[in-house]
Amino acid sequence: MIKDVLTSRRNQFIIVGIILVLAPLLISSDYYYHVVVFLFLNMILAVSWNLIFQTGQVSLAHVAFMAIGAYTSTLLVMRLEYPFLISFLLAGVLAAILAVIIGLIVLRLKGIYFVMITFALTEIVRLSITNSTGTLGGASGISGIPYPSLFGYQIDSRVGFYYFFLAVLAVTIFIVYRILHSRVGRVLRGISNNETLSQAVGVNISYYKIFAFAMGAFFAGLAGALYAHYNTHISPHSFTFVRSFDIIIFNIVGGTSHLLGPILGSSIFTILPEFFRSFADYQVLVYSLALILSILFLKDGFLSIIEGVKKQFKSKSDTKPEVKNYDHHV
Repeated sequence: MIKDVLTSRRNQFIIVGIILVLAPLLISSDYYYHVVVFLFLNMILAVSWNLIFQTGQVSLAHVAFMAIGAYTSTLLVMRLEYPFLISFLLAGVLAAILAVIIGLIVLRLKGIYFVMITFALTEIVRLSITNSTGTLGGASGISGIPYPSLFGYQIDSRVGFYYFFLAVLAVTIFIVYRILHSRVGRVLRGISNNETLSQAVGVNISYYKIFAFAMGAFFAGLAGALYAHYNTHISPHSFTFVRSFDIIIFNIVGGTSHLLGPILGSSIFTILPEFFRSFADYQVLVYSLALILSILFLKDGFLSIIEGVKKQFKSKSDTKPEVKNYDHHV
């Protein structure tokens, strides 16, 4: 029975969830809380990007939607005095609406053309913010962003942020998981495997691509709002192409066939750099080498290693010793 619990991915998520809920009982350092909060943020971005990738598209615009969410929530709270919860949700909604509008134009492109246009979109958003010295604060950004306030309770402690980010992460994983394991998810994977065949059997490819693009952007917008109200300062420097590259690395190195992959990749590349801060200048080089090695030797990132171990474990458990039947004749 224990073997069945450990080998079931659903049970693995439950076990990890219980551990994360109880983790604050063991964490005493504000620094560790800070690292874990950013880990949750990276997981939200990586998991939501994975939904877009299921259509076969590699988007570099995820950080642009994150920036849109961050500035939307900030301006609504600071300029229009909207309640945080409303501004938080509108940050995701606006990012999704813009994704639909952009998707109608760019999602017909494929391969490198789509990659380049999403890169250009990220730069357009970043440069637009930089040149908007009035409302958006220009290159200096916006400071003094208030902490989140939910139902009269202000989240201003590390523990509070920990559970708030964890709750948003749990909702993100749940919704994306449900989408990927529904008919919509099967259609998305079908489009990725053979777009021509999917179109031949009557699948509205544009609709499903836009849906995945918009849903991914929605959660990226929420992540941006979380970042803004946690960090209390945002600027164009927080939303550069490098961050988009990080999100892709989380997925490719961790694995893309299951949501456990981006979660694993986010964990590796968020936690390990904290132990090797003296090599921070070589972070891009390490990321690049990890990506190359993963592509060359691991078919599906670190998920390949986990699957290999599980197969070995399963094969050993399924192998039963041969029982010899001795007939005794008198």
